[in-house]
Amino acid sequence: MVKKEKLTLGVVSKRYDRRFKGEVLLYELMNRLPPSKFEFLFVGEGRSEDAARAHGLGFSVRVFENLPYRIFSSLYDVIDILLMTSNFEGGPANLPEAIASGTPLASTHVGMAPDLIIEGENGLFLIGNPRADFKALYSLTENNFAQYYELLEGAARANTAITWQQVIERHHNCYMSILNESKVDFSNERSSRRVSKVG
Repeated sequence: MVKKEKLTLGVVSKRYDRRFKGEVLLYELMNRLPPSKFEFLFVGEGRSEDAARAHGLGFSVRVFENLPYRIFSSLYDVIDILLMTSNFEGGPANLPEAIASGTPLASTHVGMAPDLIIEGENGLFLIGNPRADFKALYSLTENNFAQYYELLEGAARANTAITWQQVIERHHNCYMSILNESKVDFSNERSSRRVSKVG
């Protein structure tokens, strides 16, 4: 294994002016993290703005506003930690992509993150407090990046991404549980509606 000198933090998402992708926390972390230990890779529309800010703070930076989807798997090969600072998420897609590639995660507790991250095994949770989150990220670089290598090994072992078949099964089980709890006989309800319409 090649000895690390810096951790590459990957930010993979479109940038929105409304800042719900967590740009405030991202900037606070940039202000605290040392460029001697971290660098950034930004991927997504509008991320050149963040790349310019990081570069101005002394970080080594790469940015791709438009990246063909077919090379996304190789993208995760050059990211050490996927950094996800969002305040709100419906997904996002980058979390299962990172999981599938064995890339450790550092994410806020939103979207599907609680389902995919095993704290201390394949990633860590950010709490939205810049000082505490800085300490959590910086600790990955201490003792010759020992904690980072533990996460990397854990991410390779703990494939928490589930298949589409498992997704469908979970939805089916959830709906069946709701139907069983409510014990509503929908067949009678439909027949009574038909009677009322006829009457």
